[in-house]
Amino acid sequence: MVIKAEVRIQAPMAVVWRTFSDLDRWKDWNTACASCCFTSGDRLAEGACFTFVVKPFIFSLQAEPRGPPRI
Repeated sequence: MVIKAEVRIQAPMAVVWRTFSDLDRWKDWNTACASCCFTSGDRLAEGACFTFVVKPFIFSLQAEPRGPPRI
């Protein structure tokens, strides 16, 4: 499955990354994902793993970051 989306955000990359990488606050701005939590690691970085549920489905997806963001 491939899910693609594009959003233009007029903010410094550091602010965008700080917002995006805070899984505890995804519920505040992300209407498509729920129940976000780390299963390995404690921040979005290579080697970490996190899960989330894509609404309206009830199954959990797992993601593993591949490398550091380009800031």
